[in-house]
Amino acid sequence: MSKKEKRKRWVYICVIAGIIVSVVLILCKIYESQENIFFTEYENEYEKDDTIIYRYNSKSNSVVEIGRVQGKLENCVINSDETYITGVIYDEVFEIVRYDLVAGTFEMLDAAEKIAALTDNHVGCYNSLIYDGGNKILLILKIKMKM
Repeated sequence: MSKKEKRKRWVYICVIAGIIVSVVLILCKIYESQENIFFTEYENEYEKDDTIIYRYNSKSNSVVEIGRVQGKLENCVINSDETYITGVIYDEVFEIVRYDLVAGTFEMLDAAEKIAALTDNHVGCYNSLIYDGGNKILLILKIKMKM
């Protein structure tokens, strides 16, 4: 092999390596890892009195307790701005609650009160799907008939 052919081969290898590195960097920029991961835990595993909300920060590798909600908070979603978490509490009453991550407060949303009024508080919920950052919910209900 002549010096000219070897030089061409090295130029091709360097160009291909540059293209591969560029593609990898672009993909890493597009698909950045999620910085904050939120998760819940029950204070008492068997009684499920309170739900504790935590935030894990992947950059600092730390876990911080964000707040607590009374009851078993399930089917949680977080909005894209990470300002509030919406979830459902199935207890003696069915509640849709929103936990404000900035203020550290939670409120019952009107949807649960409207469902209770429509069904005269005789409703059980099989399942729910909260979407659109907690602004919409799909409910599968079981109405308990009065006898």
